[in-house]
Amino acid sequence: MTAALRTLLTGVLDYAGLFPPASITLDDAIRNYAGYLKSPDRWMLSRFICPTARLAELPPYLDQLGFSGLNPLTIAALGKPGEAPFDLVANLESDLAAIRAFREIAGERAVVDVIETRAFGGSAENREIAAHIAGSLNAAGLHGFLEVPWIGSTAELVSANARLFAEHALGFKLRTGGTSAEAFPAAGVVARTIVACRDAACPLKFTAGLHHPLRAFNTAVNTTMHGFINVFASGVLAHTHGMDEHAIAEVLNTENGADFTFDEYGLRWKTLNATRQRIEQTRAKGLMSFGSCSFDEPRDDLRALGWM
Repeated sequence: MTAALRTLLTGVLDYAGLFPPASITLDDAIRNYAGYLKSPDRWMLSRFICPTARLAELPPYLDQLGFSGLNPLTIAALGKPGEAPFDLVANLESDLAAIRAFREIAGERAVVDVIETRAFGGSAENREIAAHIAGSLNAAGLHGFLEVPWIGSTAELVSANARLFAEHALGFKLRTGGTSAEAFPAAGVVARTIVACRDAACPLKFTAGLHHPLRAFNTAVNTTMHGFINVFASGVLAHTHGMDEHAIAEVLNTENGADFTFDEYGLRWKTLNATRQRIEQTRAKGLMSFGSCSFDEPRDDLRALGWM
C-alpha cells in the first residue's frame, strides 16, 4: 500500500457490526472488533459503535478480551434519536447517564469520547438546543456528531446546520446509504454537504453504505453505492482546491479506479492532486471517519484492486 493511501485511510472505519445489514449479536460484534484490533490492518480501524442503551452489556468483555489502560476499548456511543425537537435534550440526559455509569465500571479499560445522535428535521437550527447539547457534551468530555435527515433538506439548511454545528464545536453526520435504494443520497447531496462543512470548518463523518472503495452498482439494494475512496478523496481535493459541488460530484461519480492514483507523495484524481500533508490535515480536522457494519468487505475490496 502506498503512503498516501494509508494516510487517507488511517483510522477511517468505525465498526458498526450491530447495525444493518449485518445486524450481528453484541457478542459477535465485540469479539470481531477485538480481533480486528489484533490484525495487521488495525491501522484502518477507529471506534466501536454501540448504542448508549447497550453500554451496560460491555463490561464482562473488557477483561475477557484483553482491553486495558494500554489497549482500551474505544467507543462511539449512539444516542437515542428524538421524535420531536426537544426530545434531543431529554434523551441526551439519559444517554449521558448511561455513559457515566459505564465509565465508572470500565475505568481505564474503555474510552467513550464520541456520541452520535439523530436530530429531528431542521431542529438543529435551534440555537438553544445546539448550545445546550454543546455545553452538556463539553462537560462530559465528549465530541458530538448530529445527523440531520438529508431527504428534503435544502442546500441552505445544510449550510446553516454546518455553521451552527461548527459554532458550538459539534460535528455533522451524513447518512450515505442503508438497506434500500431510497436510503442512498445522490452525489450532489454528498457534494453539497462536503462543501458546507468545508466552508464552515465543521468536522464531517459518514455512516452506512460505504462498504466498497469505488462507486458501483449493487444488486442487493438495486442502486449505485458510493465508494469510500470516492468520498474521502473528493473531500480532500475539495479542501485542497476549493472545488464547487459540481466538481466534487464528478469525483464522487467516478467508477474507474484508474482515475485515482496514490503514491508516496500524495493522491491524484485525473489532473487534480493533493499532497500527503494535505491529506493528513484534512482527515484530522475535516473528514473524520465512516461507520460500516463490515470491516472485511472494505479491506478485501482494497486487496482485490491491488491497493492493499
